[in-house]
Amino acid sequence: MKTAFLITITAILYWAGSAQSNAQSPTAPDPSIAPVPETTNWEITISQSGEADPHYPTKIVVTKTPKYRKDEIFFASGMSTEIWTVDGKTVTKYLSGEFAVDPAGTEATANEWVTESYFGTEWIRPVHFAGTKRIDDVEAHYYAKKASAPPQAGASGAPRNDPPAGENTARSEETSFNAEAWVDPSTMRPIRVIIEQTRFDYRFDLEPDEAFSVPPHVRRSLTAWQKLRGL
Repeated sequence: MKTAFLITITAILYWAGSAQSNAQSPTAPDPSIAPVPETTNWEITISQSGEADPHYPTKIVVTKTPKYRKDEIFFASGMSTEIWTVDGKTVTKYLSGEFAVDPAGTEATANEWVTESYFGTEWIRPVHFAGTKRIDDVEAHYYAKKASAPPQAGASGAPRNDPPAGENTARSEETSFNAEAWVDPSTMRPIRVIIEQTRFDYRFDLEPDEAFSVPPHVRRSLTAWQKLRGL
């Protein structure tokens, strides 16, 4: 009788402990970040601690529709660029102010700051899920990644392109870096990402530009590129 009683108590305590553990450890969402909608816009404010790398962006503003996309990139040096993606072709504004189609004519070789998902988030995956953590009055999904070796950094301490840039997961995983991220559970979109000494703050659903369309000079660049290739 005593043995049966002890077994019952042990079972109850085990069940209670498991239930508490499960309550404290929510399941990692998959996917961790919602896919980018066909029509949307967002802004990323980028800040670096210490001396800013002049070649690193301070802000990225993206407007996207089913037919085309515009990325405006502002650098710490005061320079800026525009990158348009139209009909699968990439048109870039160079420092001279001229617009030209990417030599390959595709998104594949586009500017490194233009990514399919939200810039700075490609490392965010279920394996890095660390529960929830409050930020800006939101009980956000929290992700954390620890460096296994000293990360490579530029003069400012900002990661040298690898961690945040692009969708090349294999390349990013080869680069060791410390990072953390907060994701809004109601939208599955990033609120803030910190990679080493660089912070990314995200804003979505900006005031729409009713006149948003591909400007004539971008169309001219596309036409010239097509004529050059006999298309």
